[in-house]
Amino acid sequence: MKPLGTAIQPSIATRIYPRAALADPFEMGTFTVAKVGDLRDGQAKVVDAGGTPVALIHARGTYRAFSNVCRHRGGPIGEGHVDLKEGVVICPFHGWQYDLDTAKARLNPMAKLEIYKVEVVGQEIRVTV
Repeated sequence: MKPLGTAIQPSIATRIYPRAALADPFEMGTFTVAKVGDLRDGQAKVVDAGGTPVALIHARGTYRAFSNVCRHRGGPIGEGHVDLKEGVVICPFHGWQYDLDTAKARLNPMAKLEIYKVEVVGQEIRVTV
């Protein structure tokens, strides 16, 4: 255990996405992150939800939002490939695959991405973090 006052190293998420360090991790909010039509079916993209990097995925006509940090080595999930046939998003760093419905890693189901609520309101895609 670290003594009180010892500096804590930033997580990989805050090193890759410095704005995430500014967000209050206990504050929830709903944010417009994209417009309908910004992502084609089978595409993933990193979006900013109030300072939190989120992997927004459009697959099989549905939008999904997951934490953007791979549980294996911290790769950016939103920059990965979406395999609609297999129903997974693949981390671009080392190929870890996450199920599009459950967000569980195929190699280790105990490693799961956080799932965020997604709403489509008119032409806006909103994510709650």
